[in-house]
Amino acid sequence: MLAVGNYDGYFTMVNPAFCDALGWSAGELTSLPSWAFLHPDDQHRAVEIIEQTRFDDAGVSTGHVVRMLCRNGSYRWGRWNFRSFPDAELRYWSGTTLSDADSPDPGPPVLVGTWEWDISDNVLTWSDELYRMFDLPDQLPIDYQDFLGHIHPEERHIVDAGIQRSLQSGEEFSDDFRIVHENGRIRWIRAIARLVDEAGGDAQLMFGIAVDITERRERGLP
Repeated sequence: MLAVGNYDGYFTMVNPAFCDALGWSAGELTSLPSWAFLHPDDQHRAVEIIEQTRFDDAGVSTGHVVRMLCRNGSYRWGRWNFRSFPDAELRYWSGTTLSDADSPDPGPPVLVGTWEWDISDNVLTWSDELYRMFDLPDQLPIDYQDFLGHIHPEERHIVDAGIQRSLQSGEEFSDDFRIVHENGRIRWIRAIARLVDEAGGDAQLMFGIAVDITERRERGLP
C-alpha cells in the first residue's frame, strides 16, 4: 500500500492497493484528514510519529503497527513506514496489512456512515449505514435542518456553530455529539467533515463520515 500526504494532514494520493485493503475510494480517503482513518487508540501515537519525521535528519520512521478504519467498520492492522520530504512538504506512507495470525484482535467493528451535503440545494445524501445509525427509514429525504433536529438539544447549537465555522474557514469539522432516536434512545457519534472542491471551482459540497462511538463512551473512553 502506498499513499502520499501533505503537511496539512491530508492524503493527496492513494494507490489502488490502499483503497482495496480498506474499502474506501480514493476520493473519500483524500477528502478527510488522514487521522480520521486511524483507530482512536492509535491516532495520537501515529500522528506524533509522522510529525516527528519532519524534524529528523533522515526524515524516515519505519515499522509502526497501527489500525486503520475500513469502510465496512472493521479495523485492519498494518505495518507502516513514513518518510518526509520537507522541500516538497510531502509525506510518503508505505505499508502492508497484517494477517489475523500475525496480529492481535483489532477490536470490535463499528458502524460507519458517509454523507454528502449539497449546500446550494440544501440536500443531504446519506449512506444506508447512516440511516441505520440515526434509526431512520432508508432514503428518507433529509436536509440540514432535519439533521440538526436529530441532535441532542444540549449539543445542537454547538454542532451547528462548528459546521458554520467550517463553511466559513474551509477547515474540517470534527466533533463528538449525541443523537436522539425517535424512541428516545441516545447514541454517540463522531463526525468528521470537510468542504470538497467540485469541478466548477467554488466548493458547494461537504463530505463527511460518522462513526458510532456509543460503546467507547459507555466504557469511559474518548
